[in-house]
Amino acid sequence: MMDSDFDHQRFRTLSGFGKFFSFLGWVIVFGGAFLVLKGMEQFGPQSGMGGGLIPTGPAMLVFGGGLILYGFAMIAGGQFISCFVSLENNTYVTKLLQQNILKFLRAQTPISSQPAEVQTSTNQGG
Repeated sequence: MMDSDFDHQRFRTLSGFGKFFSFLGWVIVFGGAFLVLKGMEQFGPQSGMGGGLIPTGPAMLVFGGGLILYGFAMIAGGQFISCFVSLENNTYVTKLLQQNILKFLRAQTPISSQPAEVQTSTNQGG
């Protein structure tokens, strides 16, 4: 339950970059999974050289597996960015709430009121 004053977010560009980074990571993971499946399909004794030095089936498996690992690293990086932006936003909202509480308490407490020990020492000294 947040007030409309706190529904804004600073660092929108960085937050959007984190989401884009995670999205791109998922695209890479799915592309790598597709390559792994295609490599498994072409793997075996019928695996041809594909016009190159490396058989296409095993090469697709290795390259697809690498893409999957790289994609998960990108997803984690994007989520780290989103996490830190969220942490900063929560810290900012907490600061604003504490400032509002302090303003409220200052408005409720008269400035001339002093602790009892200070009042008694000033009355006796006079």
